[in-house]
Amino acid sequence: MAQAPAVFCVCFGGVCLMLGLFPPGLSHVAPNGPFRTVLDPSGKPVAIASPYGGSAFFAPFLQEYLLVSQETGSVVAMSASDFRYINHEDSLLAKIYPGLLHLNESISRRFSPAGNLEAMLQLRPGAIFAYSLSYAEPLRRLGLPVISFPIIRGKIPQSDYYRHALQYERVLGITGRADELWKRFQAGFARLKAELGDVTVRPRVMLALTKQPDNSFQVVGGGELLGDFLYLAGGRALDNAGRAFLNPEQVMMQNPDVILLLSLTELSPADFYSDPRFASLSAVRSRRVYKVPTGILDSQTFPNNIVESPLFCEWLAELIHPEVMPRDLRPVIRSTYAAVFGYTISNPELDRILSLNANAASMGYRRFEQ
Repeated sequence: MAQAPAVFCVCFGGVCLMLGLFPPGLSHVAPNGPFRTVLDPSGKPVAIASPYGGSAFFAPFLQEYLLVSQETGSVVAMSASDFRYINHEDSLLAKIYPGLLHLNESISRRFSPAGNLEAMLQLRPGAIFAYSLSYAEPLRRLGLPVISFPIIRGKIPQSDYYRHALQYERVLGITGRADELWKRFQAGFARLKAELGDVTVRPRVMLALTKQPDNSFQVVGGGELLGDFLYLAGGRALDNAGRAFLNPEQVMMQNPDVILLLSLTELSPADFYSDPRFASLSAVRSRRVYKVPTGILDSQTFPNNIVESPLFCEWLAELIHPEVMPRDLRPVIRSTYAAVFGYTISNPELDRILSLNANAASMGYRRFEQ
Protein backbone atom coordinates (compact mmCIF):
# COMPACT_ATOMS: atom_id res chain seq x y z
CA MET A 1 0.00 0.00 0.00
CA ALA A 2 2.95 2.34 0.55
CA GLN A 3 3.45 2.78 -3.19
CA ALA A 4 -0.20 3.41 -3.98
CA PRO A 5 -0.13 7.23 -3.85
CA ALA A 6 2.57 7.39 -6.55
CA VAL A 7 0.75 4.92 -8.77
CA PHE A 8 -2.56 6.69 -8.55
CA CYS A 9 -0.95 10.11 -8.96
CA VAL A 10 0.17 8.94 -12.40
CA CYS A 11 -3.32 7.61 -13.12
CA PHE A 12 -4.92 10.88 -12.03
CA GLY A 13 -2.53 12.82 -14.21
CA GLY A 14 -3.61 10.74 -17.20
CA VAL A 15 -7.25 11.44 -16.48
CA CYS A 16 -6.60 15.17 -16.16
CA LEU A 17 -4.82 15.10 -19.50
CA MET A 18 -7.82 13.48 -21.12
CA LEU A 19 -10.14 16.05 -19.52
CA GLY A 20 -8.64 18.57 -21.90
CA LEU A 21 -10.37 16.67 -24.69
CA PHE A 22 -13.58 16.13 -22.70
CA PRO A 23 -14.12 19.19 -20.47
CA PRO A 24 -16.20 18.99 -17.27
CA GLY A 25 -19.18 20.58 -19.03
CA LEU A 26 -19.62 17.52 -21.27
CA SER A 27 -22.31 15.35 -19.74
CA HIS A 28 -22.79 11.62 -19.91
CA VAL A 29 -26.14 10.85 -21.57
CA ALA A 30 -27.93 8.65 -19.04
CA PRO A 31 -30.26 5.85 -20.12
CA ASN A 32 -33.97 6.56 -19.93
CA GLY A 33 -35.82 5.04 -17.03
CA PRO A 34 -36.01 5.26 -13.25
CA PHE A 35 -32.97 5.60 -11.02
CA ARG A 36 -32.07 4.26 -7.62
CA THR A 37 -29.37 5.76 -5.44
CA VAL A 38 -26.61 3.72 -3.82
CA LEU A 39 -23.76 4.98 -1.67
CA ASP A 40 -20.24 4.03 -2.68
CA PRO A 41 -17.68 3.06 0.01
CA SER A 42 -16.65 6.70 0.41
CA GLY A 43 -20.26 7.73 1.09
CA LYS A 44 -20.83 9.38 -2.29
CA PRO A 45 -24.34 8.91 -3.73
CA VAL A 46 -24.37 7.25 -7.16
CA ALA A 47 -27.46 7.14 -9.39
CA ILE A 48 -27.92 3.68 -10.91
CA ALA A 49 -30.23 3.62 -13.92
CA SER A 50 -32.86 0.97 -14.55
CA PRO A 51 -32.51 -1.08 -16.62
CA TYR A 52 -28.90 -1.45 -15.48
CA GLY A 53 -26.39 -0.48 -18.16
CA GLY A 54 -23.65 -2.89 -17.11
CA SER A 55 -20.39 -2.67 -15.14
CA ALA A 56 -17.00 -1.38 -16.30
CA PHE A 57 -13.84 -2.05 -14.32
CA PHE A 58 -10.44 -0.71 -13.57
CA ALA A 59 -8.16 -3.23 -11.82
CA PRO A 60 -8.48 -4.96 -9.40
CA PHE A 61 -12.25 -5.29 -9.06
CA LEU A 62 -13.49 -7.55 -11.86
CA GLN A 63 -12.57 -10.77 -10.06
CA GLU A 64 -14.27 -9.66 -6.85
CA TYR A 65 -17.38 -8.62 -8.76
CA LEU A 66 -17.71 -11.97 -10.54
CA LEU A 67 -17.81 -13.72 -7.18
CA VAL A 68 -20.99 -11.80 -6.43
CA SER A 69 -22.61 -11.52 -9.87
CA GLN A 70 -21.82 -15.15 -10.83
CA GLU A 71 -22.28 -14.16 -14.47
CA THR A 72 -20.62 -11.99 -17.13
CA GLY A 73 -23.67 -10.56 -18.87
CA SER A 74 -23.50 -7.40 -16.75
CA VAL A 75 -19.80 -6.79 -17.56
CA VAL A 76 -19.32 -4.36 -20.45
CA ALA A 77 -15.60 -3.48 -20.15
CA MET A 78 -12.58 -4.38 -18.05
CA SER A 79 -9.16 -2.91 -17.36
CA ALA A 80 -6.35 -3.54 -19.80
CA SER A 81 -4.49 -5.60 -17.18
CA ASP A 82 -7.55 -7.79 -16.58
CA PHE A 83 -7.97 -8.22 -20.31
CA ARG A 84 -4.38 -9.46 -20.66
CA TYR A 85 -4.79 -11.87 -17.74
CA ILE A 86 -8.07 -13.33 -18.99
CA ASN A 87 -6.63 -13.85 -22.46
CA HIS A 88 -3.61 -15.71 -21.06
CA GLU A 89 -3.58 -19.33 -22.21
CA ASP A 90 -3.55 -20.61 -18.61
CA SER A 91 -6.37 -18.37 -17.39
CA LEU A 92 -8.90 -20.41 -15.42
CA LEU A 93 -11.07 -17.33 -15.03
CA ALA A 94 -11.78 -17.41 -18.77
CA LYS A 95 -12.71 -21.10 -18.55
CA ILE A 96 -15.10 -20.44 -15.69
CA TYR A 97 -16.56 -17.31 -17.32
CA PRO A 98 -16.08 -17.73 -21.10
CA GLY A 99 -18.35 -14.74 -21.72
CA LEU A 100 -15.45 -12.51 -20.69
CA LEU A 101 -13.67 -13.38 -23.93
CA HIS A 102 -16.46 -11.81 -25.97
CA LEU A 103 -16.22 -8.33 -24.48
CA ASN A 104 -15.31 -5.45 -26.73
CA GLU A 105 -11.59 -5.95 -27.23
CA SER A 106 -10.91 -2.45 -28.56
CA ILE A 107 -12.43 -0.86 -25.45
CA SER A 108 -10.88 -3.25 -22.94
CA ARG A 109 -7.39 -2.90 -24.37
CA ARG A 110 -7.54 0.86 -23.84
CA PHE A 111 -9.62 0.90 -20.67
CA SER A 112 -7.02 2.18 -18.24
CA PRO A 113 -6.93 5.09 -15.78
CA ALA A 114 -5.25 7.26 -18.41
CA GLY A 115 -7.26 5.62 -21.17
CA ASN A 116 -10.04 6.23 -23.60
CA LEU A 117 -12.65 8.45 -21.94
CA GLU A 118 -14.44 8.88 -25.25
CA ALA A 119 -15.04 5.13 -25.35
CA MET A 120 -16.42 5.26 -21.79
CA LEU A 121 -18.80 8.07 -22.70
CA GLN A 122 -20.01 6.15 -25.73
CA LEU A 123 -20.30 2.92 -23.76
CA ARG A 124 -22.52 4.51 -21.08
CA PRO A 125 -21.94 1.84 -18.40
CA GLY A 126 -24.36 1.57 -15.51
CA ALA A 127 -21.42 1.86 -13.10
CA ILE A 128 -17.64 2.22 -13.26
CA PHE A 129 -15.68 0.62 -10.43
CA ALA A 130 -12.45 2.44 -9.64
CA TYR A 131 -9.88 3.04 -6.90
CA SER A 132 -9.14 6.44 -5.37
CA LEU A 133 -11.37 9.45 -4.78
CA SER A 134 -8.96 11.70 -6.66
CA TYR A 135 -9.35 9.53 -9.73
CA ALA A 136 -13.13 9.12 -9.41
CA GLU A 137 -13.99 12.81 -9.13
CA PRO A 138 -12.91 13.79 -12.69
CA LEU A 139 -14.98 10.91 -14.04
CA ARG A 140 -17.96 12.04 -12.00
CA ARG A 141 -17.62 15.54 -13.42
CA LEU A 142 -18.15 13.98 -16.84
CA GLY A 143 -21.45 12.62 -15.53
CA LEU A 144 -20.21 9.03 -15.31
CA PRO A 145 -21.59 6.87 -12.46
CA VAL A 146 -18.47 5.93 -10.49
CA ILE A 147 -18.22 3.57 -7.51
CA SER A 148 -14.91 4.51 -5.88
CA PHE A 149 -13.00 2.43 -3.35
CA PRO A 150 -10.69 4.77 -1.39
CA ILE A 151 -7.08 3.77 -0.76
CA ILE A 152 -6.62 2.69 2.86
CA ARG A 153 -3.32 3.46 4.56
CA GLY A 154 -2.25 0.99 7.19
CA LYS A 155 -4.00 -2.28 8.00
CA ILE A 156 -7.01 -3.21 5.90
CA PRO A 157 -9.62 -5.06 7.99
CA GLN A 158 -10.75 -8.50 6.85
CA SER A 159 -14.31 -7.17 6.87
CA ASP A 160 -13.46 -5.07 3.81
CA TYR A 161 -13.93 -8.22 1.73
CA TYR A 162 -17.52 -8.36 2.98
CA ARG A 163 -18.11 -4.64 2.45
CA HIS A 164 -16.90 -4.88 -1.15
CA ALA A 165 -19.23 -7.82 -1.80
CA LEU A 166 -22.16 -5.87 -0.31
CA GLN A 167 -21.30 -2.94 -2.60
CA TYR A 168 -21.58 -5.12 -5.70
CA GLU A 169 -24.89 -6.49 -4.44
CA ARG A 170 -26.34 -3.00 -4.03
CA VAL A 171 -25.31 -1.97 -7.53
CA LEU A 172 -26.73 -5.17 -9.04
CA GLY A 173 -29.86 -5.04 -6.90
CA ILE A 174 -29.41 -8.53 -5.47
CA THR A 175 -29.06 -9.92 -1.94
CA GLY A 176 -27.64 -12.96 -0.16
CA ARG A 177 -24.42 -13.66 -2.07
CA ALA A 178 -22.20 -11.46 0.13
CA ASP A 179 -23.45 -13.22 3.26
CA GLU A 180 -22.83 -16.61 1.65
CA LEU A 181 -19.24 -15.72 0.73
CA TRP A 182 -18.52 -14.14 4.12
CA LYS A 183 -19.79 -17.19 5.98
CA ARG A 184 -17.52 -19.41 3.86
CA PHE A 185 -14.59 -17.08 4.58
CA GLN A 186 -15.21 -17.24 8.33
CA ALA A 187 -15.76 -21.00 8.29
CA GLY A 188 -12.45 -21.52 6.49
CA PHE A 189 -10.51 -19.67 9.16
CA ALA A 190 -12.47 -21.36 11.96
CA ARG A 191 -11.53 -24.76 10.53
CA LEU A 192 -7.89 -23.71 10.24
CA LYS A 193 -7.83 -22.48 13.84
CA ALA A 194 -9.22 -25.80 15.06
CA GLU A 195 -6.67 -27.77 13.02
CA LEU A 196 -3.67 -25.75 14.20
CA GLY A 197 -4.64 -25.72 17.86
CA ASP A 198 -2.36 -23.76 20.18
CA VAL A 199 0.76 -23.09 18.13
CA THR A 200 3.77 -22.52 20.36
CA VAL A 201 6.48 -22.14 17.72
CA ARG A 202 5.87 -19.59 14.97
CA PRO A 203 8.45 -19.50 12.15
CA ARG A 204 9.43 -16.04 10.93
CA VAL A 205 8.10 -15.66 7.39
CA MET A 206 9.36 -13.23 4.76
CA LEU A 207 6.57 -12.66 2.25
CA ALA A 208 8.20 -10.90 -0.71
CA LEU A 209 5.74 -8.95 -2.82
CA THR A 210 8.12 -7.52 -5.42
CA LYS A 211 11.78 -7.38 -6.33
CA GLN A 212 13.02 -3.88 -7.12
CA PRO A 213 15.56 -2.84 -9.81
CA ASP A 214 18.15 -2.31 -7.05
CA ASN A 215 17.67 -6.00 -6.00
CA SER A 216 15.81 -5.08 -2.81
CA PHE A 217 12.60 -6.84 -1.83
CA GLN A 218 9.32 -5.29 -0.79
CA VAL A 219 8.18 -7.44 2.13
CA VAL A 220 5.05 -7.70 4.26
CA GLY A 221 5.13 -6.68 7.89
CA GLY A 222 2.96 -7.58 10.83
CA GLY A 223 1.07 -4.30 10.69
CA GLU A 224 -1.13 -5.15 7.71
CA LEU A 225 -3.71 -7.68 6.60
CA LEU A 226 -1.26 -10.04 4.88
CA GLY A 227 0.78 -10.04 8.07
CA ASP A 228 -2.38 -11.13 9.89
CA PHE A 229 -2.74 -14.00 7.44
CA LEU A 230 0.80 -15.16 8.20
CA TYR A 231 -0.12 -15.22 11.88
CA LEU A 232 -3.42 -17.05 11.29
CA ALA A 233 -1.43 -19.71 9.40
CA GLY A 234 0.83 -20.28 12.39
CA GLY A 235 3.74 -18.07 11.40
CA ARG A 236 4.74 -14.47 12.02
CA ALA A 237 5.90 -11.64 9.83
CA LEU A 238 9.38 -10.14 9.95
CA ASP A 239 10.07 -7.48 12.54
CA ASN A 240 8.58 -4.44 10.84
CA ALA A 241 5.27 -2.68 11.31
CA GLY A 242 4.19 -2.30 7.69
CA ARG A 243 5.69 -2.96 4.29
CA ALA A 244 9.41 -2.41 4.01
CA PHE A 245 12.20 -2.69 1.46
CA LEU A 246 15.06 -5.01 2.37
CA ASN A 247 18.29 -5.33 0.38
CA PRO A 248 20.09 -8.70 0.32
CA GLU A 249 22.27 -7.73 3.30
CA GLN A 250 19.20 -6.82 5.34
CA VAL A 251 17.52 -10.08 4.36
CA MET A 252 20.57 -11.90 5.74
CA MET A 253 20.33 -9.90 8.96
CA GLN A 254 16.64 -10.74 9.33
CA ASN A 255 17.42 -14.42 8.55
CA PRO A 256 13.82 -15.59 7.98
CA ASP A 257 12.88 -19.21 8.61
CA VAL A 258 10.57 -19.28 5.57
CA ILE A 259 10.50 -17.18 2.38
CA LEU A 260 7.38 -16.80 0.23
CA LEU A 261 7.65 -15.37 -3.28
CA LEU A 262 4.73 -13.79 -5.10
CA SER A 263 4.63 -13.90 -8.89
CA LEU A 264 5.47 -10.19 -9.09
CA THR A 265 8.99 -10.94 -7.81
CA GLU A 266 9.60 -13.00 -10.98
CA LEU A 267 11.72 -15.26 -8.79
CA SER A 268 11.56 -18.94 -7.95
CA PRO A 269 12.96 -20.91 -5.02
CA ALA A 270 15.78 -22.07 -7.30
CA ASP A 271 16.99 -18.46 -7.58
CA PHE A 272 17.57 -18.40 -3.82
CA TYR A 273 19.02 -21.90 -3.61
CA SER A 274 21.60 -21.12 -6.31
CA ASP A 275 22.57 -17.65 -5.06
CA PRO A 276 25.79 -17.82 -2.98
CA ARG A 277 24.81 -14.62 -1.13
CA PHE A 278 21.95 -16.53 0.54
CA ALA A 279 23.74 -19.83 1.17
CA SER A 280 23.79 -19.37 4.97
CA LEU A 281 20.20 -18.10 5.18
CA SER A 282 18.03 -20.27 7.44
CA ALA A 283 15.23 -20.59 4.86
CA VAL A 284 17.72 -21.63 2.18
CA ARG A 285 19.58 -24.16 4.34
CA SER A 286 16.29 -25.81 5.31
CA ARG A 287 14.91 -25.56 1.72
CA ARG A 288 11.89 -23.56 2.88
CA VAL A 289 11.59 -21.06 0.04
CA TYR A 290 8.25 -21.31 -1.77
CA LYS A 291 6.51 -19.81 -4.77
CA VAL A 292 3.06 -18.66 -3.62
CA PRO A 293 0.12 -20.27 -5.47
CA THR A 294 -1.63 -17.96 -7.92
CA GLY A 295 -5.26 -19.00 -7.54
CA ILE A 296 -8.09 -18.51 -9.98
CA LEU A 297 -8.98 -14.90 -9.25
CA ASP A 298 -5.62 -13.22 -9.47
CA SER A 299 -2.54 -14.19 -11.44
CA GLN A 300 -0.23 -12.37 -9.06
CA THR A 301 -1.33 -13.02 -5.50
CA PHE A 302 -3.23 -15.97 -4.07
CA PRO A 303 -4.39 -14.56 -0.73
CA ASN A 304 -6.10 -11.32 -1.65
CA ASN A 305 -9.82 -12.13 -1.99
CA ILE A 306 -12.76 -13.36 0.06
CA VAL A 307 -12.63 -16.91 -1.36
CA GLU A 308 -8.93 -17.73 -1.61
CA SER A 309 -7.49 -16.01 1.48
CA PRO A 310 -8.42 -18.99 3.71
CA LEU A 311 -6.92 -21.34 1.10
CA PHE A 312 -3.63 -19.42 1.15
CA CYS A 313 -3.49 -19.68 4.94
CA GLU A 314 -4.23 -23.41 4.85
CA TRP A 315 -1.48 -23.87 2.24
CA LEU A 316 1.05 -22.06 4.43
CA ALA A 317 -0.07 -23.83 7.61
CA GLU A 318 0.44 -27.23 5.95
CA LEU A 319 3.99 -26.21 5.04
CA ILE A 320 5.13 -24.74 8.34
CA HIS A 321 3.14 -27.02 10.68
CA PRO A 322 2.93 -30.37 8.86
CA GLU A 323 3.00 -32.20 12.19
CA VAL A 324 -0.53 -31.04 13.07
CA MET A 325 -2.15 -30.12 9.76
CA PRO A 326 -4.08 -32.75 7.76
CA ARG A 327 -3.02 -33.26 4.18
CA ASP A 328 -6.21 -32.02 2.54
CA LEU A 329 -5.45 -28.82 0.61
CA ARG A 330 -6.17 -30.32 -2.81
CA PRO A 331 -9.65 -31.60 -1.89
CA VAL A 332 -10.40 -28.33 -0.07
CA ILE A 333 -9.47 -26.26 -3.15
CA ARG A 334 -11.45 -28.63 -5.36
CA SER A 335 -14.59 -28.42 -3.22
CA THR A 336 -14.26 -24.64 -2.81
CA TYR A 337 -14.05 -23.97 -6.54
CA ALA A 338 -16.93 -26.35 -7.21
CA ALA A 339 -19.12 -24.62 -4.61
CA VAL A 340 -18.20 -21.02 -5.45
CA PHE A 341 -17.62 -21.17 -9.21
CA GLY A 342 -19.48 -24.32 -10.20
CA TYR A 343 -16.22 -25.44 -11.80
CA THR A 344 -14.60 -28.87 -11.65
CA ILE A 345 -10.88 -28.24 -11.56
CA SER A 346 -8.59 -30.82 -13.15
CA ASN A 347 -5.45 -32.23 -11.60
CA PRO A 348 -3.14 -30.47 -14.11
CA GLU A 349 -4.90 -27.17 -13.32
CA LEU A 350 -4.44 -27.78 -9.60
CA ASP A 351 -0.76 -28.59 -10.15
CA ARG A 352 -0.33 -25.27 -11.97
CA ILE A 353 -2.19 -23.27 -9.30
CA LEU A 354 -0.02 -24.82 -6.59
CA SER A 355 3.21 -24.13 -8.54
CA LEU A 356 4.31 -27.75 -8.17
CA ASN A 357 7.17 -27.47 -10.64
CA ALA A 358 8.64 -24.29 -9.14
CA ASN A 359 8.42 -25.72 -5.61
CA ALA A 360 9.57 -29.27 -6.40
CA ALA A 361 12.90 -28.88 -4.60
CA SER A 362 11.45 -27.24 -1.49
CA MET A 363 10.87 -28.92 1.86
CA GLY A 364 7.59 -30.77 2.28
CA TYR A 365 6.04 -29.81 -1.05
CA ARG A 366 5.37 -33.36 -2.14
CA ARG A 367 2.36 -33.38 0.22
CA PHE A 368 0.51 -31.31 -2.42
CA GLU A 369 1.02 -33.82 -5.20
CA GLN A 370 -1.86 -36.00 -6.40
